[in-house]
Amino acid sequence: MKSKSILVVDDKGINRLLPGLILRPFGWTVHETASGLDILSELESFDVDCVLLDISMPDISGFDVLKNIRASSKHGGVKVIAYTAYATHEDTDQLIGLGFDAVLIKPLTSSQLLEFF
Repeated sequence: MKSKSILVVDDKGINRLLPGLILRPFGWTVHETASGLDILSELESFDVDCVLLDISMPDISGFDVLKNIRASSKHGGVKVIAYTAYATHEDTDQLIGLGFDAVLIKPLTSSQLLEFF
């Protein structure tokens, strides 16, 4: 069975830590990065099944990161989940329309995260 792998991208450490604590016991390999600018080089370092992507980061927005991922011939098909505290449930359809596969609204609970996997 292939190991499942996720890249968690968030400028706040606690927001990177929590998904790992939830997913590792279920066999996920969890990679983390604090910078939207670093994500494309991180994606070249290893293959991931999913990216949990913060929308609001100080260096580059999650929207711009998503555009770069979707434009990539190697990673364009990777599942990308918006991970944000700045969205309402009504914003979910708009985020999906922009190319996200799903939306998780912070604060994150284990049941919210696990329902996607």
